[in-house]
Amino acid sequence: MVFNGRNTSVQNWFSAQNLKSSPWNDLLTSSTNYFSVDGYNDRRRFYVSRSHFGCLGDAGWLVISEQSSLCIWETSLVLPRFLYSSKSSKTSWGAL
Repeated sequence: MVFNGRNTSVQNWFSAQNLKSSPWNDLLTSSTNYFSVDGYNDRRRFYVSRSHFGCLGDAGWLVISEQSSLCIWETSLVLPRFLYSSKSSKTSWGAL
């Protein structure tokens, strides 16, 4: 992911508006429900998500999971856990 960091801060550089290129062919044209450093609920940082519909419905491009959760895809003995879509588009986190 390449961002335009001009006139940004430590918190807002990581945003869809500043995204210039991505390894995923659908990210620049897709709508996202999360695209932030802060992420979701103090557990998912650098969270770039397309859908957030319970564990099985969670799909996106990138997430750093910092805490274990009820979702199978977020349970790990080693944290933080870096997850990303290895496809050319978004992925269902439960499929990883």
